[in-house]
Amino acid sequence: MIAEIIIQTVPGRAAAVAERLTWGALQVLGGDGDHRLNAVWHCPDGATLEGFSEAVRALDPEIVAISPSYVRIDDVG
Repeated sequence: MIAEIIIQTVPGRAAAVAERLTWGALQVLGGDGDHRLNAVWHCPDGATLEGFSEAVRALDPEIVAISPSYVRIDDVG
């Protein structure tokens, strides 16, 4: 699964959050310079966007919400 997501941060903290989001499976594409980031997440098999969102929000208190804007699920069967 590939998900394009919007990450909403505490106002004024998008740049700081983007610097911390340096994982191989997550690529920050840009943002509004204040409280929103646009990113792409390449999900491992069996992963869910909900689980990813909960884990990331638990690790970074400056992330307020994560919302999908596009999701592609590869059909292997």
